[in-house]
Amino acid sequence: MAPDQVRKILNAVPFRPFTVEIAGGREVPVKHIDYAQLSPAGRTLVVFSDEDDAADIIDVFLINRLGLAKTPTRRK
Repeated sequence: MAPDQVRKILNAVPFRPFTVEIAGGREVPVKHIDYAQLSPAGRTLVVFSDEDDAADIIDVFLINRLGLAKTPTRRK
């Protein structure tokens, strides 16, 4: 995936949680902007887990898909 696509999702206002699907079908959730960091060159994405402070280090070019969370529907 192109680093600019990842940067666009990370910098969206308002931020929407998303899932990073990497080669092999594994999915890594990004629940908040504070939990993800793209390297300056855009080659590496680091995603932290809020449960145990572990981190996934992801090669951006191995990302298959970014899945945005659905936005809540407003009631009238």
